[in-house]
Amino acid sequence: MLNLPKEVLLFFVSNYYDIILAVVLSIGVAFLLSKALRRGSHKADGIPGRLGLPLVGETFSFLAATNSTKGCYDFVKLRRLWHGKWFKTRLFGNIHVYVPSVEGAKTILRNDFGLFNRAYVKSMADTVGRKSLLCAPQETQKD
Repeated sequence: MLNLPKEVLLFFVSNYYDIILAVVLSIGVAFLLSKALRRGSHKADGIPGRLGLPLVGETFSFLAATNSTKGCYDFVKLRRLWHGKWFKTRLFGNIHVYVPSVEGAKTILRNDFGLFNRAYVKSMADTVGRKSLLCAPQETQKD
């Protein structure tokens, strides 16, 4: 450990107090922002997850996982461990809800969207396409 005399330490603080103050304030602001982001991840909508920074979200984490040897499955696996059966995230500026479990997918497909807001049905139809299994009527799916 450094064993500086008191005079040297006072000289250092008096000459560099503005830099020291800026570093301490930066650390404090970073700490408060991280606490606010964590607290904001569980809002009233009931879907756990982190949205990250506005516009960017978790895009960099997703791209890093995609370019790794494990692929995007590692990204989904980690968030499923953190948040549970389903989670929300922001990728490429849009909010996505992942349902990476068979139970969750069965709940969505069997319930004919009874538990979900009708706006979600339209956005899912726009995402997957009109000829997708999700958009087909229930009678057609049973054939």
